[in-house]
Amino acid sequence: MSWNAPVHKMLSPVQNGDELIEQIEFKPFTHGEHQAALAKAGKDEDERYEALAQLVTGLPLEVIEGFSRPDYVSVSEWINKWVWSTSADLLGLVERDEEGNVIEERGHDGYVVPLLIPVTLPTSEVMTEVTLRMPELRATKAMKKQKTDRDKSRFITAHCAGLMLPDVLLLSCPDWNRLQVLVGNFLNKPAAYFQSATSK
Repeated sequence: MSWNAPVHKMLSPVQNGDELIEQIEFKPFTHGEHQAALAKAGKDEDERYEALAQLVTGLPLEVIEGFSRPDYVSVSEWINKWVWSTSADLLGLVERDEEGNVIEERGHDGYVVPLLIPVTLPTSEVMTEVTLRMPELRATKAMKKQKTDRDKSRFITAHCAGLMLPDVLLLSCPDWNRLQVLVGNFLNKPAAYFQSATSK
């Protein structure tokens, strides 16, 4: 199953130099680009959305400031979906029971997670999936020695996914989110949680 970036047809087209922008194809951004844009924008919520709007549209702020409010709201909705969804959500892989409740993805040692957006590593290798492993106690001890919560998340995610720390920043936001759910289960759930999933 594949995912295609959505295209937004502008309610009110805008000029970008000599070009009339009548539609925008949203550009996916990585976990690292997301964090860098937020850090640069600071704490102001409007400035954060404007920084992310530049990422998803590829347009400069001067052009985005000329968007009609409904066009900007459409861009903001897409940003929210990208930043908060998991790749399983966007690929339609979320399973539900008879009542429509979400069946939680549990993962296990050797669990293969296909990536929504393939990652090109510094070695030029293209990674289309990661294989997870459950962290050992020594890994969680090393995680706790990291300075910030963000550093801890990146450290343990890299460990469980077999990645180098800088490679984690190359993951798309939805791929990062999916790994956070799976790795979070590894860190916080007892063995019985995983055993009940595999015994069915």
